[in-house]
Amino acid sequence: MRIGINDEPSRAEKADIVRECVENFNDYLNRWPEPRVVDGAVVEWQGEGCLLRDIYGREFIDCLGGFGIFALGHRHPKVISAVKAQMDRLALHSQWMMNPVAADAARRLAEITPGELRKTFWCSSGTEAVEGAAGLLDTVLDEFSPGSRRFYWEDGKFIEVPAFSGATRIKFSEPVGETETYFVPHSETHTLPRLLGKGVRRVDVRGTWRTEIMQALRLFADLKLTSDQSIEFDGKEVNSKSFLRQHILQTAEDFGGEGEWAFLLSVEVIGQREGKFLRIISNTSHPPNAEWGANATARMTGIPASIGAQKLAHGEAKRTGVIAPEACFEPSSFFAELAKRGIRIHTIISR
Repeated sequence: MRIGINDEPSRAEKADIVRECVENFNDYLNRWPEPRVVDGAVVEWQGEGCLLRDIYGREFIDCLGGFGIFALGHRHPKVISAVKAQMDRLALHSQWMMNPVAADAARRLAEITPGELRKTFWCSSGTEAVEGAAGLLDTVLDEFSPGSRRFYWEDGKFIEVPAFSGATRIKFSEPVGETETYFVPHSETHTLPRLLGKGVRRVDVRGTWRTEIMQALRLFADLKLTSDQSIEFDGKEVNSKSFLRQHILQTAEDFGGEGEWAFLLSVEVIGQREGKFLRIISNTSHPPNAEWGANATARMTGIPASIGAQKLAHGEAKRTGVIAPEACFEPSSFFAELAKRGIRIHTIISR
């Protein structure tokens, strides 16, 4: 299709556009379960106020409004004028420099939001929160799926273990406290022995989620719902894990999400120094829901990555190449940057 058509297409051109649109929708868009047909197809072409016109000029009253995007109607003169002025000056902000329009919009929003809600994080679409939830759900399902492979490393060998094995109680910072953890598939099992070098005897990574989530994951695993096998249902092949994922996202995305939420780490190092026993336990803590909201997982993964990117930009990497962060940055300065952002490290040393 020719992009940027300003002139009135001929009758033949309109028919070609409709045909091509229907074919592309059927072949490349996942929108409707049944394919569309060319005869009687409604291909939108123009909008004005509350009216939409298809390519043949038929008028329709738009009661949907682009899910609220066109609350002022299509092509409102003031909106068109403001958009044209912005396009002539700066089509899209850089995502890095300060933008006066974005800042002013945040101020206006703060004036009408309740309580102490003052800060705004602009997203490119309303689906980003859903996409973030979907990504976290994939992580949760994969970590405790019987189909995922998990290892611990000991004396130069990787030892594969099943899901829900290696049960160990670990004491985290509040509000989590002491809870049971299990082996999970994580890259540190592979990177720490290689990058820390001589003297490392064993590396394992364990994880857990809230009690009610872990109970559900056990049940899902027992019923093979988190495996990648497919079953036949109503004459169709349905992937068990894909079905479970969509069911949770569509009907139970808030399951296990009430109350205080935290995403915490606990690192335990056991060994010898100068021939004497030594145990070092470091626990993280971060601000509560009242300050961070329900974004602890996103912040605890995103903030360290952001600090790492800034240190790379400032030339603070100790080594070059494809390496893990524990071998790339000096720990004390990295921890100091974490503390500036509310993530603190609490260390206990026992001999």
